[in-house]
Amino acid sequence: ELVHSDEGLARVSAGLRFWQLLGQLLYLGAVSGAVTALELGDVASARVAQVSSIVVGLPMLVRAWYVFGPRPSKHPLEDGRSLWVAGVVELWGTARSLASESPGLAK
Repeated sequence: ELVHSDEGLARVSAGLRFWQLLGQLLYLGAVSGAVTALELGDVASARVAQVSSIVVGLPMLVRAWYVFGPRPSKHPLEDGRSLWVAGVVELWGTARSLASESPGLAK
């Protein structure tokens, strides 16, 4: 894990959130500037945005895949159960737990 305390988690999350917001603003500015400078229409603007997001985002996704690397499983996978079904069952259990322990979240 990255941190071992709630304070550390808040600090790391805040820092990462800042960089995420800054990246989104820079991306928005770059795409808006390019579309405005090239005087593109709606469809062409959407295509520029999609292509640029893939060109920028895909290398970051590949890098993150290798940075975080393999992790041990949290729960063993039961015989005959697919990973997808196990994930949905785990998600359902988490949702039920949150609904019973924190009913205000569902409002």
